[in-house]
Amino acid sequence: MTLLLLLFGTISDVFVVRATWPIVRYKNGTVGVKNDGGTVKVQSTDLIVDGNLSVSGSLFVQDRDLAEYEERVSSLETSKTPAPPVCQPPGGDKLQFDGEKWTCVCVSEWWSGDSCETPPPWVWKQRLGPIADQNVLVAFKGNSSVIAFGSGKIEAFNLTQNGDFVMKSDESDIFPHTPYSHARDWNQHAIVGDYAVVGSSLARFYIAGAWRTIGIACVLKRKVDGEWIKEKELTGCYSNYKGTYCSYGGAQALGIKDSHREFVVLKNGFKSCSRCSGTENAPEIKTFVSSGTSTTWTTKQSILLEDWMTSVGGTWGSIEIELKTIRNILLNDFATATRYFMVVHVSHHSIQSSGISQEPKEEIRLYSNAAPGADASEWVFETSWFIYGAGSNVNLALTFSGADILVAAIGAWEKTPWPGSENSSDYAASKCAHIKVYDLNTKKEIQTITLPQCAGHVTLQASKDVLVVGNYFDFVVYVYEHSKEAAGVFVHVDTLKAPDSPSTTRRASTPSDAQYDARTDVYFGQYVAINANNDILVYASQEESVNATRGVVHRFQRREQSVTSPPPTDSVTINGKQLYQDSDGWILLLAYEHKAGENNAFVSKTAPSSPTEGYSHIWLEDLGLAASDVDSVKFYCKTSAHSRVMHFSSSTDWVKNAIVTGTYADNQVSYWTSGTTKFSDHTANLPDATKTAAYNDLTNSIFYLSNTYHWGMKIQGSRWECDDFARNTADTLHQIWFKRKSSSGA
Repeated sequence: MTLLLLLFGTISDVFVVRATWPIVRYKNGTVGVKNDGGTVKVQSTDLIVDGNLSVSGSLFVQDRDLAEYEERVSSLETSKTPAPPVCQPPGGDKLQFDGEKWTCVCVSEWWSGDSCETPPPWVWKQRLGPIADQNVLVAFKGNSSVIAFGSGKIEAFNLTQNGDFVMKSDESDIFPHTPYSHARDWNQHAIVGDYAVVGSSLARFYIAGAWRTIGIACVLKRKVDGEWIKEKELTGCYSNYKGTYCSYGGAQALGIKDSHREFVVLKNGFKSCSRCSGTENAPEIKTFVSSGTSTTWTTKQSILLEDWMTSVGGTWGSIEIELKTIRNILLNDFATATRYFMVVHVSHHSIQSSGISQEPKEEIRLYSNAAPGADASEWVFETSWFIYGAGSNVNLALTFSGADILVAAIGAWEKTPWPGSENSSDYAASKCAHIKVYDLNTKKEIQTITLPQCAGHVTLQASKDVLVVGNYFDFVVYVYEHSKEAAGVFVHVDTLKAPDSPSTTRRASTPSDAQYDARTDVYFGQYVAINANNDILVYASQEESVNATRGVVHRFQRREQSVTSPPPTDSVTINGKQLYQDSDGWILLLAYEHKAGENNAFVSKTAPSSPTEGYSHIWLEDLGLAASDVDSVKFYCKTSAHSRVMHFSSSTDWVKNAIVTGTYADNQVSYWTSGTTKFSDHTANLPDATKTAAYNDLTNSIFYLSNTYHWGMKIQGSRWECDDFARNTADTLHQIWFKRKSSSGA
C-alpha cells in the first residue's frame, strides 16, 4: 500500500523528475515520498501536516478503519429520538412513545394536528335557556331565529350582531285553551320562511263536564318584530261525549313556493272504538292553501286512508284486524325542488283475539305534486315500501336532505331477511338503530349507515349537505356530511357532546342515582335541528335534581364560522356600530321593506344590515354624530303600485338636523322643491311636485301633494306610500342614507 502525502496541488499535477529516488521532487514543486511496492513508515513524536491531507484508499487508526466510525456516527444521528410535541388540552390527551417517535394522542378522533391543536369541525357556541318544559321541539327560522315549542307556548330567540341568539319573545298566551298537565306538548312542527305549523294530538278541552282529548293544529306567522301570531287553528270535530270525534295535530307539514303556501295536516278518527268502521273514522290527510298577502287558508284536498281497518276471519276466536295509522307527514323544500314530494309514514298493526300481533310493519308512502300551493294541483300517489319489525314496533324517524334525498332512522328490531332467503320468517332482528338513505327520483336505497354506538332509536334532521343524528340514550349527537365522491352518501365527520358532559356517556340506571342528579346533559340529542348555515341545535332535558327538570338547548357552529369574521367590505363602523355603506360612500340609516297589507311596528336604534331586505332604522344620535358631521342626505323609495322611482339627495340644514333624531321642527315646502339633486334613475313626481310639508318626522309624509303623491311610512298610522296615494295596498321599499363630511373620518 502506498501512502502519498501531497502538501500542495492534485494528482494531475504530479510529474516525476527522478523516479528512482524514494524522495522525489515534482515539476510543480511538490516534494513526495515514493516507494513502489513497499511500505513507507514515518516515526515521529508529532506528525504535522500543514494543509490538506488526501488519502487514496483506507485510513486506519489503531488498526481500525476510520470508515467504521463514520458509519456509527451517521447511524446515531439517524436514530436520535426527536423531542416530543406539545400535547395539551383541550385537544391533547397524552403523549405516547412507540420506541422510535413521540405522538400526541387526541381526546377524540375529531381533533387533529401534531399537537392535537385543530378542533373538530363543529364547536360548541352557546347555551339557550333554560326552557321551562320537559318536552320541547326546537327549530331554526331561517338563519336568524331559533324557536322553542313548549307546552302550549313558543319561545323565540333572535340572532344579535355579536353572533349569539337572545330571547326575543315568550308567546305564552298564543294558545288560550286550558291545558291539562303537559297536554299540549307539540309532537310535530315545520317552519318555512315566516310561517310555522305546530300540532299536538294531546290537547284537551273541557266539554260536556269532562276533559276530552281532541288535538289541535295551528298555522303561525312571524311578524317582522319577532312576534308570532296565530293565522289558522284546527281543533277536534267533537259531536257528543259518547259519539265519535276527530282530532288534529298528530302530524302536519308546510311548504311554500314563491307566494303560494300549502299546509298539510292529519285528522284522526275515533281510534279507540273497536267496533267502529267506515270512512267517518278513517285517518285523513287534509291540505289547505293560501297565497299572497291573504291570511285565509282554504281547503284544497282530502286523502282518506280508506283501508284503515281490515279484518280476516269469521268468528271472534279467529278474527284478525289490521289497523293503519298515520304517524308522520313530510314535504320537501319547495323553494329548491324541481319535483315536489310528500312522504307519509303509515304504521300497520295486527290485532288478534289474543292481543296485538308481534309482527308490525311501517310503510313509507310517496306522493308527488306538479304545482303545490296552486288551487287545482293535487297530490298523486306514486309508490310505497315497507319496513318490517320483529317483537315490537320499529321506531321510524324521517327527514329530507335537499329536495329528493329521504333519510330514515330505523329503530331496533327491524326484520332483515337472511341473504338468499325467500322465507319471510327466516330473518335476523337488528338490535340497534340504523340509518337508510333513499333517492326519491330513482326510488332506490343509496346507503345504510351503522351508528358508532348501539341505540334503540334516534332522532335526526338534515340540511342539503349535513345529517344530524341524536342518540339521546348515550347523550351524543353524530354529524355526517355528504361524500364528495358519491352522491347521496354520508360520511361520519364529528360526534357532539354537551360542553360539560362527563366522560361517562350513558346515564345511570335509575333517576335516583347521584350520577344522574348532577348531570346537565340528560337526554342530550332528544331533539336536533340544523339550518342553512349548518348551525346545529341539540335539545337536552337538563336534570337538576330528581324531581326538577328544565330544558336547555345547545348550539354548535362550524369551526370556520365560529371565528369572528371581519366586517364586510360594504360596511363601516362608527363608534362601535356597524352600518351598511355603498361604494359611493353613502351610509344607510333607514331601510323598510314592507309587504302590502302589513303594518308592523318600526324597529328603532338598529342599523339595517341590507338596503333591500332591512326593516329598521338608526339616527345620528345613536352613533354619537351631529348635523355638522353630515355632507348630504339621500332619499329613495319604490313601490309595486307603479314603475316610478324616487331617488334624490339634499344638503339643507333642516334635513341634516332631522337625521340626528329623526325629526326637526319647521319643515318647509322650499326644502323639497329646490336645492335637491336627482340621481339618474329618478322618475318620480316628488319632491318637485311638493305642495305641503306639514309633518316633521322623516318616516311620516314630510313632503306631498295632497291625495295624489306622498312619501312616508305608517302615514296616519297605517299608510305606506311612494309617490302615490296607494294607502297600504302595495309592496314598498323606503331608504334614507347620509354621507359624512370628509373631515369627519371613517
